[in-house]
Amino acid sequence: MKPFKLFHLMTAILALAAFASGSVLLGRAAFSALKPPTISTTAIDVDGFGPVAIVRAENRLARGLVILVADEADAEARRQDALALAKEGLIAVSFNFDALRADFAKAPPDDECHYVSDDLKDLAQAVQRKLGLKRYFFPVIAGRGDGAAFAYAALAQAPANTLGGAIGLGFKPLLRTDRTYCFDPKLEPAGDGLFALRREPHLPGPWLAIAPESERGSIEAFQGDAENVDFLPAGDEATARKVLVEGALRFGPTGERGHSELPVSVINPEGPVTGLAIVISGDGGWRDIDKSIGEWLAKRGVAVVGVDSLRYFWSKKSPDDVAADLALLFDHYGKAFGTDRYALIGYSFGSDIMPDVWPRLPKAVRDRVDLVSLLALGTNADFEVTVGGFIGAGSSESRPLTPLLRQLPLERTQCIYGKDEAENDETSCTAPEMESAERVALEGGHHFDGDYTKAAEAIWTRLNPTP
Repeated sequence: MKPFKLFHLMTAILALAAFASGSVLLGRAAFSALKPPTISTTAIDVDGFGPVAIVRAENRLARGLVILVADEADAEARRQDALALAKEGLIAVSFNFDALRADFAKAPPDDECHYVSDDLKDLAQAVQRKLGLKRYFFPVIAGRGDGAAFAYAALAQAPANTLGGAIGLGFKPLLRTDRTYCFDPKLEPAGDGLFALRREPHLPGPWLAIAPESERGSIEAFQGDAENVDFLPAGDEATARKVLVEGALRFGPTGERGHSELPVSVINPEGPVTGLAIVISGDGGWRDIDKSIGEWLAKRGVAVVGVDSLRYFWSKKSPDDVAADLALLFDHYGKAFGTDRYALIGYSFGSDIMPDVWPRLPKAVRDRVDLVSLLALGTNADFEVTVGGFIGAGSSESRPLTPLLRQLPLERTQCIYGKDEAENDETSCTAPEMESAERVALEGGHHFDGDYTKAAEAIWTRLNPTP
């Protein structure tokens, strides 16, 4: 055989061999994606939900997580929904909705209403920890029949940055429940164990209603001109399932990301810029006290970058990792907003990490930080969000804070704590090592009795921004 032909023959053989091993151009990951998905179903017990089924593709990277809500009468449709979602790389989670409602009905009579969005958040976190996901996904709630109204109610109740969105198949604005869900004003009874849902003009995430075209008028009349809502018609089961999957893929990766794809939310300042504050949230994410304080400061000219600890620390970070990312954020957003006056603020989990992170920040950043404000500072620090952390249990790798406190720039440090925490020895703000820092005692405990304004005012007073 001539050398030229032999060369081409050998090249072809090697190319085929390389393709068979998944290493040509497409790479191993892409080659794997060409294989049919390997669907697995597992079950775990989750407090408040009982047995929970998890359906996923073992050989696909996760693209989101969907919690399916349907009566047992729709069990087969729910199973097919889960398979369709899993084939597209989504993790489908389902439970016995009838049993859940029966549990709701057992609540004490003095529990006037049901609040479900945080329960669903806890379910999503438990599942994602069980699966060992490296990235946290806000759950998408998808309901069928009565579950469609449940999905809308859950989204309407949720704080920002809690749920990825909600989808209702066969949606009607009537909620079957033993008592109203927690809304102000309360939902009105509609007879036969039903309560009439109200339009929520500012939902915290996207909503999609799926129903036959004949239902468009009534559904769009209910949705009105509310933000972030949609209706898509589906006249048969196959079309409805296709639209469900497409909607879930669209909602699944939700959650703001900023510079360097970090999970941050940026609040633009009102009026002239007086400084830049990076606020590291508690382990529940960027949604309550931290977000409220950020919005309060932004109204007074402070550019705010909120770090969502739930997503950022879902995978373990080292203090050096955190310091490097904070330096990137200060540099980028300081230039973007034209300021070199910085404040570093943390709440709970976000304040606990600060003593270990501060000395690792570049000197150029530390020199520009006028204030380090620690809210609800605890006694131990973790660098990974744990499910146990939400009930006050630290991880096995928690580090005591006391030996680290003197690393802070105490003359520029403010420690805001609840008086109840001090009485129960649950804060390091009162430690002798913090004597040189400013201490601010507020009424209440870890959440300052919900009076976030007083905490924001204390920060603002200390910042003392220039006009």
